[in-house]
Amino acid sequence: MTTPYKIAIFIEGHAGLFQYEVSTKEQAMDHFAAITSTGYRRLNDRGHFEWYSPQTIRRIKIVGEGLETQHPDQFVRT
Repeated sequence: MTTPYKIAIFIEGHAGLFQYEVSTKEQAMDHFAAITSTGYRRLNDRGHFEWYSPQTIRRIKIVGEGLETQHPDQFVRT
């Protein structure tokens, strides 16, 4: 059984985040590409369609296996 990938979307001005799961790494990368290029869309708890433009997306986080890189970066404080 594959481990799902969790996608978290942080929107500017929102105290929380939106998150959902996909099944594969490829799906996670496809969703990441779509969100960064066209924005994030969802149905809210009242069934209303909401769209957040790419300019309002502060950060996208993907959690799952197989996301390692051969070129890790370092965070340096100034």
